[in-house]
Amino acid sequence: MRWYKFTIYVQLILSPIVNGLTGIGMFLYGGFYYISNPAQIALSIWFIIYGIFCIALAVFAIVTRQKLAHFKKDGPLFLFIFLGISLFSILTLSVSQMIITKQNTLASMIINLMPFSILLLGNIIYFKKRASLFCN
Repeated sequence: MRWYKFTIYVQLILSPIVNGLTGIGMFLYGGFYYISNPAQIALSIWFIIYGIFCIALAVFAIVTRQKLAHFKKDGPLFLFIFLGISLFSILTLSVSQMIITKQNTLASMIINLMPFSILLLGNIIYFKKRASLFCN
């Protein structure tokens, strides 16, 4: 149950905070980005969209945390979806930055994807073993 408590008390409390702050930061940074060429306009628009997406992801993390805390049957599924969407969002942000800025940030993308990949794999293994706990 330690992993479960870590997930609901640390992972899914810090994640909405970080996603919310990232969303606000991206929204503000994208809105006030110094624009001097078309690539920067595209990047600015993408930052605003990504900021809104991060705020929505923060809300989804709170919903996921509540479902897990109340042992709802679909709680683990929501967690898997949350981590999968987080992985996908990092991937799309990294790829779009590589395309727009024409800079190779592949190493950075891999480093950013590793923690979420490990968390997703660890959570799948853990919650599959304890599926019987989530029956409400």
